[in-house]
Amino acid sequence: MKKSSKFLVILAAALLVLPAVAGASVVFDESTPGLILADGAGTGPDGSVGIIGFSGAASASANLALTAGQTYKIVASRKVLNFNNNLSFSLALNGVGCMWDDAFGPVSDVFEQKMYQGYYRPSAATTTVMVYNGGAWVARLDYLDFQATSDVFFDEFSSPTFTGGAGPTAVSASGALTFNPGSNGMGFGGADTVSSIVNLIAGAQYNVYARRTIHDSGNLGYDISLDGSFFAHDAAATGSYNDGAAEGLIGQYTATSAATNVLLSNGGPWAARVDYLRFEYIPEPATIALLGLGFAAFRRRK
Repeated sequence: MKKSSKFLVILAAALLVLPAVAGASVVFDESTPGLILADGAGTGPDGSVGIIGFSGAASASANLALTAGQTYKIVASRKVLNFNNNLSFSLALNGVGCMWDDAFGPVSDVFEQKMYQGYYRPSAATTTVMVYNGGAWVARLDYLDFQATSDVFFDEFSSPTFTGGAGPTAVSASGALTFNPGSNGMGFGGADTVSSIVNLIAGAQYNVYARRTIHDSGNLGYDISLDGSFFAHDAAATGSYNDGAAEGLIGQYTATSAATNVLLSNGGPWAARVDYLRFEYIPEPATIALLGLGFAAFRRRK
């Protein structure tokens, strides 16, 4: 067998066991073709960084080519302050406001990256991205990076079944993507349940994260069951601040079937408020090794 054929066999074997992720990273910034600046928004350098600047009613928008049905995470790079939100701004996708970024960081006057909690899944090949509602000191956006991901989400868009008094409820929208701010989460008390199916890879291992309203009282805790077995109790507790939404790692799960049943139950005395569960695929060492062999073979061939 030729070396090139061996490389293709090795690489194909590795790719077959990885979850498919269509499309590449797509960036919205001052160099995006067709960028429209309105009501005083502008572009230029801020030190060594090229930015889009806007405040008040000013806005910047452009159409991005994304893959319909693909799940994207959004990473923002923007100048931050550590004492107020005067560099904050809002994000709209296809005309729907879905994110407020307070541009608040541990160090002032630096460009900091932030991965928005949640995801975006376009329904068409073109998405209109608009940043607006800049803070009093003029928001300074370096870029928004739409990163294709194989993460699987369980949330209010997963067609959940609610029992008892469970139902859609508001979870803090700060730092999150949500297209229905009035009901961007799932709320349930001690006698209620929320359940649905997520599609995982049977036998694959996942990190399981939860984004939910937190409080140091523990009264917002709840239980998670996966495929009929108890998985974990999420205390939804914090030592830093209360009544905000935060994402936390709950544990690791090995999928027992492709269609995994998710059940949320036993909400605390104040009722649990969960925005989503996120299942992050963990590549097996053998898979990583196969990819390494494939690329090593490619380099030797080169």
